[in-house]
Amino acid sequence: MNINLRKITVIFLFLFEMSIAQTGGTNSPLQEQIPVSPNAAELGKYGQVPVGLFTGTIQYSIPIYEIKVGKYSLPIDISYSSNGVNVDKYPSSIGIDWALNAGGVVNRILADDPDESCRVNFPPPPYYVNNSALLTIINNDCADTQPDIFTFSVGGHSGKFYLDQNMLPKHIEPSAVKIEILENFFGTGDITNPDMIITTPDGTKYWFGGNNGAEESFSRMDQILGGGSSPPSIPAKMSWYLSKIQTIDNKEIIFNYSKTNFVRNTGVSQTVKATAATGGLVYTGAQHEYPIISKTYSNESFLRNITWDNGLIEFEGSDLVTGINIKNSYNQIIKKYGLNYLTATTGSTFKNPECSYCDVTSSRPFLIELLELNPSNSNDVKKHAFEYHDPSGLPPRLTYARDHWGYFNGKNNQYLVPNDVSQFVPTDYTSTGSESFSYDKIQELFRNIGGNRNADPQYGIKGLLKKVTFPTKGFNEFIYEPHSIYGDVPYKTTQNENISVNTMSKFSNSNSIIVSSPIDQDVYLRTSVRLINQIHQTEGEICDPTSYPTQWIRGTISVVDLTTNTAVVIYQKTQGLTVEFSGVIVENTIYDNLYVKLLKDHNYSFKISLVKPCLDMALGFTYNNTHTIVKENIAVGGMRIKSVVSNDGNGHVYTEDYKYGDFNCLDCSSGVMETIKPAISFYVSGANSFGNPEIRDCRLGSSSLNSLYFSQSYHIAYPVVIKKFNNANGKGSTRSLFDVVFDSPPFLTQGDWIPGTPYTNSFGNGSLLKEEVFDENLVRKSEKSHVYSFDDSFDSEIEGHSFSSSNHINIANNMGNSYSFTSFMVNKYKIKTKRRTLSSTIQKDYFSNGSYIESVVNYSYSNPSHLQLTSQTSTTSNTGEVLETKYLYAPDGEMENEPFRNELIASNMIGIPISTQTFKSTVKLSEQKTVYEKGTTTSNLLLPKNILAAKFPNATNGLENKITYNQYDYKGNLLQYTLDSGISVVLIWGYNQTQPIAKIENATYNLVTSYVSNIHTLSNTGTEAGLLVALDNLRNASGLAGAVVTTYTYKPLIGVSTITDSKGYRTFYEYDEFNRLKLVKDAQGNILSENEYHYKN
Repeated sequence: MNINLRKITVIFLFLFEMSIAQTGGTNSPLQEQIPVSPNAAELGKYGQVPVGLFTGTIQYSIPIYEIKVGKYSLPIDISYSSNGVNVDKYPSSIGIDWALNAGGVVNRILADDPDESCRVNFPPPPYYVNNSALLTIINNDCADTQPDIFTFSVGGHSGKFYLDQNMLPKHIEPSAVKIEILENFFGTGDITNPDMIITTPDGTKYWFGGNNGAEESFSRMDQILGGGSSPPSIPAKMSWYLSKIQTIDNKEIIFNYSKTNFVRNTGVSQTVKATAATGGLVYTGAQHEYPIISKTYSNESFLRNITWDNGLIEFEGSDLVTGINIKNSYNQIIKKYGLNYLTATTGSTFKNPECSYCDVTSSRPFLIELLELNPSNSNDVKKHAFEYHDPSGLPPRLTYARDHWGYFNGKNNQYLVPNDVSQFVPTDYTSTGSESFSYDKIQELFRNIGGNRNADPQYGIKGLLKKVTFPTKGFNEFIYEPHSIYGDVPYKTTQNENISVNTMSKFSNSNSIIVSSPIDQDVYLRTSVRLINQIHQTEGEICDPTSYPTQWIRGTISVVDLTTNTAVVIYQKTQGLTVEFSGVIVENTIYDNLYVKLLKDHNYSFKISLVKPCLDMALGFTYNNTHTIVKENIAVGGMRIKSVVSNDGNGHVYTEDYKYGDFNCLDCSSGVMETIKPAISFYVSGANSFGNPEIRDCRLGSSSLNSLYFSQSYHIAYPVVIKKFNNANGKGSTRSLFDVVFDSPPFLTQGDWIPGTPYTNSFGNGSLLKEEVFDENLVRKSEKSHVYSFDDSFDSEIEGHSFSSSNHINIANNMGNSYSFTSFMVNKYKIKTKRRTLSSTIQKDYFSNGSYIESVVNYSYSNPSHLQLTSQTSTTSNTGEVLETKYLYAPDGEMENEPFRNELIASNMIGIPISTQTFKSTVKLSEQKTVYEKGTTTSNLLLPKNILAAKFPNATNGLENKITYNQYDYKGNLLQYTLDSGISVVLIWGYNQTQPIAKIENATYNLVTSYVSNIHTLSNTGTEAGLLVALDNLRNASGLAGAVVTTYTYKPLIGVSTITDSKGYRTFYEYDEFNRLKLVKDAQGNILSENEYHYKN
């Protein structure tokens, strides 16, 4: 961007600023409510890309617009955040992995049935068939034993809560944010009313749901090929979108939505089953069951417009937003955007191999252009362009070609269940069914079952954002690498061995080979035996194939553990079964399904033998003959950002490189993650007393990662990250340390671990512990440590339970009667509430000689009724001075006698300091206090009436009145205030009472009331020329002869159009087709300043 700017000094600007400094100081309302002359519009700070270091995630955003009502502002932007495209993911309203941030939302993580419909108390153990309370839960279609989690994000506040036993919201991390659950949430109210209201500590209210602002859905499971399906789940509201914002000064922003119905195949699961009959004497190998498709039926909300007193934002399009129009109160488009998408259609190579009605191919929309259009003709554009890594290379949804975390791995899997069950933990299982399945038996039964679910970054990168090109033709380029953990990686070499033996005319012969096994391993054998027809001529009738007894064409194979001098069992797999092999080899049979289990550091003899003439026998096998362990990075699912390259389009290239190890080994990943346990469960059925065999099932499911996504959306975290930067400010690096805290596995109340049971939540995960800054030579420049503490007085919890039947046996008694006996597995977890706060920061700033100055800041939160910062104490090592700032809020005891204290608390205005005091050691230096009013002068709104302040010591040792807010209108706009000098200032508001259009000093509001109505009408619906005449008439009014009048007109939502000073000198402001400031002219048309915007072609 090139901006040619010619400036001419404008005297009144300096006078205007001086008047603010002289009359108001830091308490002056003028700084916030009177517009200064606009500066040249900025194009935006392109090239700055925040990265979530803890997870290696880019967090890229582009501002669209900022709604301003009074002192409240609501930014609208689009943002991108991704570590890879989940293969089953559906797009948002602006494409894959992009989000339109326009307000806020409350989301539910549904753990079972909806809490408000089906909450039940879980009975105590034991859990057998005679537990009538448990049977009632089992037989009830609406019985919720797992509390839901709700998440919210709005107005700069975010958090999680659950509903306690009384259906009241309970913060997981205590907060001053007030949450009200209304009757419409429970389905008993007027659907036009909101479902809940969230009030932030500044008193701003946020309405959620109501009308079209709540999304409801239900699901069911369809069995592929089998034809069966589950009953639908209970319909539940899953998301509540922001429907209204109301500020403390009675200003509102309204959000309107439309609804669309969708039916989506949202997921696939698969189970394979192995059985053990008669308690484990006869095993049946893993059998494939029909996969299950999860279908979701939803009624989804789409934001259509946002309205406020002075404007409107429209969102065009149906499922995807294709345009955004910002309009002013005259219905004029003052800002316009277009959004274009690439529809990336997949190939069919990796389609689900078992689902005929699943997508053979899938289409995914990727945002490729954000165009800021000329509001007048839509021709001229400022374009952001987006490029991605091979988005069409992604597979269809519901594919089996995915890793454990749902990212594409390019494997042509015929199974969804994993082929690696080595992380099976026997101690997680205590049920009767598990007794028949040892760790080795599990490995054996599922040996040839499953797909490769390992991560492959060659495919996991597909669909990720690769490049953003700005309107200036500069760009950001993103370079990725796979998420990884640093661990042991085995390297093995293999050896092929082949031996043979023949008997020719001999009646017996044998051959053997001795090998040593460096590891535990399974070795598959290849062997065969045949008659040697070639020797018939020399050996005579005994070798004549026409008369040779076929029962003689056989040999034997044996393996002996020479270390223990014991025979080794040879196993044979056939039709999914694994049995012990006799060792006898016969002709016309292919033996490629035999294997033996070798132990680490044992020596073995493999021997083949013949006992009849004219035979030839061979044995071959491949085994690992060397084995070494090497420490290196192991790729896991998803990608992390490796480098960001920023090119400003003018020949300057800057880089940021990210290392996820420490300085002693930058390339050794610090990543940590939970162990991936196979989803294995056991079940017993049969009829002991009727002579039928007892059957014990072992089932392997497709996923056990539910716990990883219970409390956070990421599966890996990095406690150490180093960022190396080379930018316009220089070169250097930062080292960031984070806290990593895992959630706790569920408690096994009875029986086995149940895959998918949520974990008990933890606190502090991802908290920044320390950040160090180094120059390009790795000389430390500064470091900042953060210390956190817990307040146990807030501790509370609610329990959740998952359960599953573990056996069902029919038993006959000696009276000839029979009954069923059922026992259950029960897992328990907790949702905990705990308060964790930042208790201190320690800053060290280093000099070149290695010495440093240390600054310590301690934070105190002494009042649990409002949870706000009550004291901040700072100490610097070079001075030893202790400086303290104390904050007092409405709920504090010291504020007990303040006017309208109870109303402030009821309005949740408990995060606004009423009094702020500063101290040096114990000596008081200053205090500022706000006094509130609610009455006729404030239009019955709860607003500031007086600002009191003083520096100490002073003559009276008390506070002095600095500003009196004399009068407000019904929209909370200040109409008159009086400074401590005695000067009274009047403000007249126009343009639907959203902008100050006149400032009148040395006057009172009753002197201008006769002019206000006409000025309001002209600013709302009239012409600017008419409004200027009315404002001039106001300036020249005889009743205001001693007043100083400054007036303003506007292009609504664009900027000020004229400023007329107290002497009647008028300045004009003109804007270009993109509504950026172009010219500033005086009353004679002379150009005072000019802005030119140049973009590269």
